[in-house]
Amino acid sequence: MFFVDAPDPGAGDPTLEQVQALADARMGGRVTMRHPRWLAYFEVRHAQVAEYRHGRVLLAGDAAHVHSPAGAQGMNTGIQDAANLAWKLALVVQGRAAAGLLDTYQEERHPVGAHVVRATTTLTDVGTATGPRAASRDLALFVIGHVHRLGDAAATTMAELTVHYRDSSLSRYSGRSRHGARPGDHAPDPVGLCRLDGTPVAVEELLTRPGLVLLVRGGDARGRAELREVLGGIGTVVGVAASAAAATGTGTADDPADDPADDPADDPTHDGDWVVDAGDVLGRAYGFGSEGIALIRPDGYLGLVSDSADPDPVRRYLAEVLGVPERRSAAVGSA
Repeated sequence: MFFVDAPDPGAGDPTLEQVQALADARMGGRVTMRHPRWLAYFEVRHAQVAEYRHGRVLLAGDAAHVHSPAGAQGMNTGIQDAANLAWKLALVVQGRAAAGLLDTYQEERHPVGAHVVRATTTLTDVGTATGPRAASRDLALFVIGHVHRLGDAAATTMAELTVHYRDSSLSRYSGRSRHGARPGDHAPDPVGLCRLDGTPVAVEELLTRPGLVLLVRGGDARGRAELREVLGGIGTVVGVAASAAAATGTGTADDPADDPADDPADDPTHDGDWVVDAGDVLGRAYGFGSEGIALIRPDGYLGLVSDSADPDPVRRYLAEVLGVPERRSAAVGSA
């Protein structure tokens, strides 16, 4: 619990009696304060560094931005800073991507930090308002609390679930159709996927693998093999099939996800790197037609979305956007 107060200059830490007096004055004597573990004055500060990267020095969390605790967004923001930076730093440190990839940390995260600083400043000003402004605040909170749509939208925003990088240089689309999730969005995780053995699986579980995750719908065994070669050791190719039979090559020619010309023995992904999407939940969420590709970054955001299973867009994305050399080996470790 905290109270807004203006202590005398040079005043020491507040006493329990002083805090109780504040509680009595502002809560009508309905709250009794006891057994405090820590009492202190603190000053709310709002600041953000201009650059998150200075050569080999990279700033994250409280080193990059400080703000009011209003909204409790500081930890989320810092953790998201680290998640955004870690996979990029891993690729660069291991020599698997150009050092310029680190510049996208500033590009993507600085606007998010700036928004949080602005939002928490506004929340602090609103929360400490007096007089007519306090009455307006109370009315607005009453409306938000009784209109579920407004309350849900506010909670989602405060939880930072609406953060996206659609305008980032790392967000690319290849093809014509643009329905479904957009590059830069957090990768959708619809319910309804399963493994080949029928057990449920989530996109979030796929992201526990090291590196990038490339969801591929359609194409043939040769195309998937080429995608694995293009992606190399920096990620995993996961096929998306309408049924387990289609994935393993035991389906029928009538199944659009099954190519009778494919030999599953030539396709190492038949042994487990598949998800079964019988209800087309990925198709709707990602905008897949009969074919499609979604390259998911280790921080859970979409980097590349394509409306075909052609390996060329992935090859160009890795080389031109991430600066990944054509030849790679072992998987990216955690950072």
